[in-house]
Amino acid sequence: MWLGHRSLPGVGLGLATGCGPWAIEKSPRRFRERKYGHRGAVCCSLLCLRCLRCRGRAAGSSAALFQWLRGLGAEGLDSIHVAPSREPGAGLAVFASCDLSPGQEVCKVPADAILTARAEGASSERSEWTQEALLAERLLQELRLEEASAFSAYVQLLPALPSAHPLSASFWDLAEAELEELLAGSVHGLRVAREVRRAHVSNLALLRGEDFSEEESRWALAMVDSRAFTFQPDRPSEQLALVPLLDLFNNRTLRSPDMDDGQLWQCSFEPDGPVKEGATLVAERPVNAGDEVFHLYNTNSSAMLWMLYGYLEDGEGENLFEAAGLEVDLDELAAAQRQALRTLEADSIDEDGSKLTFELPNDAQVGGDLMPLARLLASNSASQVQQLANVFANGGPPQDFGLPLELAARRLVGSWLRQALDASAAAERQLHDRDLPPELCRLAAQLLQRERPVLELELQATERFCNAASQSPNELREFVAEYWTEAAAPLGFENEDVSDLIGIGSQVAAGDMSKVDKELSAQSRRQRMTACVRATRVHLEQRPEEVEATVSSLMAQTMPGVPEPSEEEATNQFFSLSVLACYEAIDNKTVSQVLSDGKLAEDAAEVVFGNVLSSRRPTRQQVELYETVVQEEQARLLEQLTPDDMPGAIGNIGRKMSPATKAAYVAFVLTGAF
Repeated sequence: MWLGHRSLPGVGLGLATGCGPWAIEKSPRRFRERKYGHRGAVCCSLLCLRCLRCRGRAAGSSAALFQWLRGLGAEGLDSIHVAPSREPGAGLAVFASCDLSPGQEVCKVPADAILTARAEGASSERSEWTQEALLAERLLQELRLEEASAFSAYVQLLPALPSAHPLSASFWDLAEAELEELLAGSVHGLRVAREVRRAHVSNLALLRGEDFSEEESRWALAMVDSRAFTFQPDRPSEQLALVPLLDLFNNRTLRSPDMDDGQLWQCSFEPDGPVKEGATLVAERPVNAGDEVFHLYNTNSSAMLWMLYGYLEDGEGENLFEAAGLEVDLDELAAAQRQALRTLEADSIDEDGSKLTFELPNDAQVGGDLMPLARLLASNSASQVQQLANVFANGGPPQDFGLPLELAARRLVGSWLRQALDASAAAERQLHDRDLPPELCRLAAQLLQRERPVLELELQATERFCNAASQSPNELREFVAEYWTEAAAPLGFENEDVSDLIGIGSQVAAGDMSKVDKELSAQSRRQRMTACVRATRVHLEQRPEEVEATVSSLMAQTMPGVPEPSEEEATNQFFSLSVLACYEAIDNKTVSQVLSDGKLAEDAAEVVFGNVLSSRRPTRQQVELYETVVQEEQARLLEQLTPDDMPGAIGNIGRKMSPATKAAYVAFVLTGAF
């Protein structure tokens, strides 16, 4: 959640769960959400959404690039080739020259071919320089060397920056008022655009101070923004670099209803090693000879793709990483609500800030900021307000404040979501009358259409809860009380051993699972966890008797003085243990098989789930990934359910389900799809 440019401390569980709050300090998320792949194709013409890849190129050629790379020892060049993309307007693309298998190295670019900022450029005297500005400076230095540059074959292949008005937010010639008009109705898009523009202005000033022209500087920053890769992200050794050839692979973000998630990309960039070890692209799933090879730039929302990369994909389908903003106007809150908000730390709200801004779906999920604030604002008891504020600000054990408060909070959120949807629809209608570049208006309308389903899904979850409250309040009250427990709060406490946070602390074996991740990229880890959540759900559905026996055993294994876990808690524990055992044991071939058709062969299941009750301790990063993937699976499965199947029928969850069915739906229970 964003309050001006600061986040609110002490935030907790998400929109669709009956669990109580837990405390965790969040720092504002910057727009640089690309971390593991390059940033895409910045679009630089009003006439072509991907023209940076298909026009204005210098005298270079892909043949010259391949020849140069071969001379430096690049690997895998015989397994791929460059040709025009089959997608209209997509420019050049990379195709498989032979069949590629999961785990196979697609190509490797040696360190000598990777362009990085000069070491002397990052001196203490230039501490204000960003990695983007330093890398853009190095690119301009190589450009000025012309044929004498060791990177000439690469630099000559880079596209020129057309003089036409670009579509990425960095180059919009719009005043702040015009920006607000263009992006009215897209809270998320407006935030990202402002961040991108602010960073671009700062970097442009740094380069202009080194006697580079504005045109040169804009071109270099566009190249870095659209093509740079990050090595060893989130470490002191993090380094930004331009990687020839790898930046020619295209990205696909839209998933059609008949498309498996894995079909969006078939390979991933391996970012964990330093630049000196080269840059490797590894196949994540089978690729047939002649197919275009895609890789995932990063988990970018549509707003990120447009504001930073300059394009939105046309066509039907959904972006798996879509996000939308939700704005709550403080000036419109009732006096009692404003007083409740003041019980939080005074510096949590900017002096000039008049709005609370949430990012969905993240802030509406487990660990999000939306429901804790809604509970606070919905409370009508001074003592209750103080209790909620203390939990938010200082942490401490979650508390059950009862169904009436939960229901009031969700109704409040529902009103905010309806206002946001109304504002989105009105903003789209008004775009036709705006005195703004038509192509920008077209993309703004497309952005609103892409973001609206995120808001609609959250509204549906809220309405299901409220409807269930009126139909079966007693069962819902029991459900809220049962799941408002410390065991249900998956994250937020800084214990080194985080296995207790997902309810498996008493069951994990000695040692941890940190070694599993050492050879995996972030994308590989996510795919591995996704495959394990799906495989576990299917595996447990097919073994009801085994599930029931194991759950009974877990319920009986309690320490003296410790209350026996409920059946739902034990089922959740078994599900978590099974997923983590899978995560440790599964191989790349099985991951691809599960992501491809959802099936797990019997012999593979024996290996993957062979040591469920002796799983080793997960790392905090693995727990966080587990929670994230469970939330993603929630959204995916929701689309496949009929209204009668929806977990919104609260009475059908938990008490009236068999253990096997409860295990299959544990993702809904924990993340609150109701």
